[in-house]
Amino acid sequence: MLNRETQTTTSGGGEIDAVLAHARETFGSDQKANHWLHRPNHVFQGKTPLEMIESDPHQVEIELTRIDHGVYI
Repeated sequence: MLNRETQTTTSGGGEIDAVLAHARETFGSDQKANHWLHRPNHVFQGKTPLEMIESDPHQVEIELTRIDHGVYI
């Protein structure tokens, strides 16, 4: 099961959980979603999606939606 490596103390925890669920849905399995979440991504200036999800989950959501629609940057 997907889980965050760090705990968030903000009210955005629900949003982060929703983005993690979206990653699972986009990639079809926890293993594939975790692989994507832990790989540095040029869209996030070399940060991993997991690093970005803590500070800006909306940007990770946007990238997942692009992937869902076959739009790769």
